[in-house]
Amino acid sequence: MSRKQPYERIDRDVARRYDVLGRIGRGCYGVVFEVQAKDVALDYQRYAMKKILYAYTNSSDAQKTYREISYLMEFGHHENIVQVHDVLCSADDRHVYIVMQLADSDLRRAIKNRCLREIHRPLIA
Repeated sequence: MSRKQPYERIDRDVARRYDVLGRIGRGCYGVVFEVQAKDVALDYQRYAMKKILYAYTNSSDAQKTYREISYLMEFGHHENIVQVHDVLCSADDRHVYIVMQLADSDLRRAIKNRCLREIHRPLIA
């Protein structure tokens, strides 16, 4: 039986609300999971959940985390930006979880597969 890496562990309070279905990806600042809400009122909806690791290690990381959440919340009504469903902090306040709309693809995959065209340029520039 393999032990989960620290970045793959989910806080107990978060695990009470969401089932982790799998890992979507990982980057410098965190990991993204596909999750499913446990709440019947949410119709057991699936989401992407970004776990930002050590979000408050220093003022720069804290500011970056705050800025990302603020921008997503402010512009989430736009059709090309994922909508934030929930924001949670770990019990020890070291990590932040952003639960957001699950997208079919991501920009990295689109660039890697070379499926972007000139018409897409204004959307990402």
